[in-house]
Amino acid sequence: MIALPPSLILSAVLIFVLIKSHQEDPRFGPFQALLGAAALQGGMVSLVHYYQIDALRPIMPLTATALPPLAWIAFRSQTQGHQPPSTCAPHTIAPLFTLFCLLFAPITLDAVLTLIFVGYGIAILLVLAKAPDLPLAQLSAGSKPLHLWRALGGALILSGVSDVLISGAMMLGQPGWTPIILSLFSTAALLAVAVLALMRDDLSPAQPAPIPAPAPREVDTNLMQRLEGLLTQEQLYLQSDLTLSRLARRLGVPAKTLSATINAAHQENVSRYVNGYRIRHACDLLQQGLSVTETIYASGFNTKSNFNREFSRITGQSPRDWLATQSTETAD
Repeated sequence: MIALPPSLILSAVLIFVLIKSHQEDPRFGPFQALLGAAALQGGMVSLVHYYQIDALRPIMPLTATALPPLAWIAFRSQTQGHQPPSTCAPHTIAPLFTLFCLLFAPITLDAVLTLIFVGYGIAILLVLAKAPDLPLAQLSAGSKPLHLWRALGGALILSGVSDVLISGAMMLGQPGWTPIILSLFSTAALLAVAVLALMRDDLSPAQPAPIPAPAPREVDTNLMQRLEGLLTQEQLYLQSDLTLSRLARRLGVPAKTLSATINAAHQENVSRYVNGYRIRHACDLLQQGLSVTETIYASGFNTKSNFNREFSRITGQSPRDWLATQSTETAD
């Protein structure tokens, strides 16, 4: 049996996800571009370093430096909404500068690649550190979107480090280490993109929310009362695609203001706060006789794993153990 390189396997997965994504939504956006570029790069790594097709070697730096800018644009479009061409255009500098170095200063390529990958990876992590509540991410997904984007930022940094290690291997006269290093580090970046693609439904809704008006000068308790009234009266928490942006828009305040207010009032993020309403609703449904599976989707959750995690966090028990406890208490 022929062993296929991991990067080639992941490229095949990315192509499959890209085709499936196009069938569901024919529009071609930044996320689809990232999938295509990652699949292409994985194929290039495999063909050059595992199948010795050296004719493709000069193209690899160009295809590689397309990944970090596309990852950044996809990240911003998934967390902030549609990115206009004027915002995306400056990021073409990375591959264009790489092309310049390839033609006129090839000795600088390793350093340039490292700076581009590490720079974009750090930029993503810094944004997430300053604003961990992603306004467009579905609240039912919990902290998963945050962890996924952090993983991509870290994978970009690791890919940048791989170029340094490859240069070191060449200086030590060990060119045979190159495929191993690329396999480990490039596969990490491709794997991060693949996981993002497979979990894309949890990352953001189809439509971005408009930027709300400036926050009114009200105390936090007033805003919390309005939020609690909105959630209780309209049961917005039952909408599985509910986002921070949508809640903020309904209340007429910026998403950052609402996020900070919830954090100050309850010492938890927006996702956990809303999921508290969902789990309380789920408990009522379970007591009424609904099955766990029916309860999951009737309470605003998209997946069983997210439901079980939040149920355990809030009640301290699994749904079935909680039901058993309730039955025992009722019998007593």
